[in-house]
Amino acid sequence: MVSVHRVQTATGDAVRGRVAAAFQAGDAVAALIGAALGPAVAALFGLAVALPALCGLVLLTAVVAARLPAERSLSVAESAA
Repeated sequence: MVSVHRVQTATGDAVRGRVAAAFQAGDAVAALIGAALGPAVAALFGLAVALPALCGLVLLTAVVAARLPAERSLSVAESAA
């Protein structure tokens, strides 16, 4: 499955590979953190507490990401091109 992000399509050809690599690295780091954090929280607090807490953390992250200015990252990528 291929996903195209707005940042990738708005980024110049010269740096598009770097932008894609940054997305993939971020995904990999998030997966590793989640793989370590999930079982640790479940072991400490039990599954009934861990599941809603970690879901809330994901929702909080989405809210923070939605509030970030989107054009700032585009201007940085465009200036590098």
